[in-house]
Amino acid sequence: GCPERMAERCEATLATNPDSFEAQLNLCIAKRLEGKLDAALAAGKRAAQLNVNSAAAHFQLGQTWHEKQSFHEAVICFENALEADPTFSPAHNSLAGTLNGLGKLDEALRHWKRAIEISPDFDVAHSNRLLCMNYDAGCTREELAEAHRAWGRRVADRRAKHAGAKKAVAKKAGVNPATTEEEAGAKPACDGIPARDAKTVDPDRPLRVGYVSADFRGHPVASFAEPVVTSHDP
Repeated sequence: GCPERMAERCEATLATNPDSFEAQLNLCIAKRLEGKLDAALAAGKRAAQLNVNSAAAHFQLGQTWHEKQSFHEAVICFENALEADPTFSPAHNSLAGTLNGLGKLDEALRHWKRAIEISPDFDVAHSNRLLCMNYDAGCTREELAEAHRAWGRRVADRRAKHAGAKKAVAKKAGVNPATTEEEAGAKPACDGIPARDAKTVDPDRPLRVGYVSADFRGHPVASFAEPVVTSHDP
């Protein structure tokens, strides 16, 4: 929704009930989304005071400290969140990211591993862990490759289960459940591109491959892509 409107509603509530935990917590979130970090900190601190056992309050306060680049304060808040709820996977993920930024890779990897154990489909934590493993001197090439393959298999299995569930629902509804190119016999049209008849495509034709990413300009990932581009067979 709109963070400005959310903030207005929270402030209206706090005008009559300044000790509303929910209003203070939501005001912290709204102000952070607005980029008003000092106001977010004030609300977050008050929320954490009103409910010291709230993992969400400590977590949102930690997120705000992190955005202010006060990383040591953020670590304390994320640790407080995990003390309140050791199974709060977003706090493990954010704590890991902050520790990684502070150069504490072993601790970061441990918290990302825990986040994934708690929430196996936490894609962001998986991605962050795999990226961090590239910088871990104790991680062998074989371990790194297998970790990526394992994640790929998990995503493929999840997509297969999702496709199977869609087919079951379609079949129950009496709808043709064909969802793949092989079953449908043609590639679905996308963004105005006409569908192509799979039977007319030469299977021995050269593939045209394009590389598109917003990270090619100033992101470190561009260095990973360089060998692929330079070795590309035109």
